Amino acid sequence: YLPHPKTFSDWRTDHAFKSPIRIFHGEQDNVVPPSLAKESYDIIKAAGAEDIGMKTYAGLEHSASDEELQDVAKELLGMLPESTPSL
Repeated sequence: YLPHPKTFSDWRTDHAFKSPIRIFHGEQDNVVPPSLAKESYDIIKAAGAEDIGMKTYAGLEHSASDEELQDVAKELLGMLPESTPSL
């Protein structure tokens, strides 16, 4: 989430918005409310992010679940370029 959303526009660069951005958040998080995650998503999207996604997890509190970690790994692997073995 964006802890200081009002200063976000000062931070962003055009390059940052060409990078994929993903938000994963528990729907029962009592430390960082889900509404802050959604607000962050909306701010980043409105600021021009071209490739942003958000997924929430029912019943998940302020922690991580196996499902969430698998989704993060899947996203990261999908963002990496294919490699060819060095000869």
